[in-house]
Amino acid sequence: MKKNYLVIISILLIISFVFSGCTNQSEDPAQEEQSAAEIDNSPMNLTFIGASPTGPILIIMNGLSECVSKSYPDSAVTIVPGNLGTNVPRVNNGEADAAISDSFFVKAAVNGEAPFDKKLDNLAAVAHISSSSVHLIANKDLGIESFDEIIKNKMKLRISVGLAGGVSDICFQQLLKEYDLTTEDLINWGGEILNQNISDGAQMIADNRIDAMVMSNFVPTQNIQELSKNKDIVLLKIEPKIVENMCEKYGYYKASIPADSYDFLKQDMDCLNSNTVFIVPKNSSEENVYKITRSICENLDYLQSVHSSIAGLKADDLVSNLGIPLHPGAEKYYREAGIIK
Repeated sequence: MKKNYLVIISILLIISFVFSGCTNQSEDPAQEEQSAAEIDNSPMNLTFIGASPTGPILIIMNGLSECVSKSYPDSAVTIVPGNLGTNVPRVNNGEADAAISDSFFVKAAVNGEAPFDKKLDNLAAVAHISSSSVHLIANKDLGIESFDEIIKNKMKLRISVGLAGGVSDICFQQLLKEYDLTTEDLINWGGEILNQNISDGAQMIADNRIDAMVMSNFVPTQNIQELSKNKDIVLLKIEPKIVENMCEKYGYYKASIPADSYDFLKQDMDCLNSNTVFIVPKNSSEENVYKITRSICENLDYLQSVHSSIAGLKADDLVSNLGIPLHPGAEKYYREAGIIK
């Protein structure tokens, strides 16, 4: 009898344990789903839009692709060429899972400001990747130190302003607007405006085919470093009030090009800055964007190594000066990681 009693007790204890386990397991389905999401390492199939098929942006885009592959093995990321300006409407239209652009463009897009003719409301940010500074490079033989001198003296200069519709081109037009001028005014007093990429513009200064160039790019820019080895050039100042006005109107922010960036620069130079940002369609799934963001943060040390322009990129930088709000999936990861509160 005693033996039978012990058997019955044992059976009751086992049944109690099983039911207790089942009850605890189903107590919080939301927590169960969250745990599953946190360990989701399934591969991803993504399309990213970059910039030109050569240059530093492509290197950075390849780095972002590799981040995804490191966190989610067997993922497939296709990188297609693009343009920082046209990437914005393409993402807005859902033509890709993510793209690289500029904080100036994305802010203008959501506000429906030039160069966009209407508001684009399907845009969200994932991360700030790097910063670009506006350089005004001129032949030293011109004998000038500031952009203001060009305007006041109505100098008949040949100026490359970057590719049409790019950040450099638009920034130059905005700069002229602060003087109540347009590119047509410069042309009318004998100047010439050309749309050339950075490499071609630098070579044209070296060959004395142009007098100056405007470019928005990383600091330091290799083309400018190379140009300065065989050509005397200067970096033109922009009047502080003009910098202040453009920051307020167009979403640039004031920064400084350190003196040690270029051999010809003798002191730090105040400049206009904008940020290169990684953007996604606002209607992207929270899960996908969470995973993309996670891959960037988990592999930040690796990403810093792919190009000198992002060598100093820190976790806090990823959420600064984006121009538009974060996607909820990105925000969720940043909060979990303690990057934002």
